Amino acid sequence: MVLAGRIIKKGTVMAEARLSQETGTASFGEVLEVLLLKVCRELDISVPIWLGINTKDLAIKRRTSFYPDQFIDKIKFDRFEIILE
Repeated sequence: MVLAGRIIKKGTVMAEARLSQETGTASFGEVLEVLLLKVCRELDISVPIWLGINTKDLAIKRRTSFYPDQFIDKIKFDRFEIILE
């Protein structure tokens, strides 16, 4: 599985990270969680709060966005987007 993460501010990609991991015997959800944590660490941002809309978007569009109200810490960007490649 390959997961790309982008930090977006005013429509411009400010930073991007792309990581991959073999699925092996782990479930899709387990691999997604590990990759999300790694992407957030790579981009030096806190891990966002996952909502039901994120699950829906990822299932339908293979991408989802996280907005400032989904972060515990104050952020300096408009949104964080992840994309399954």
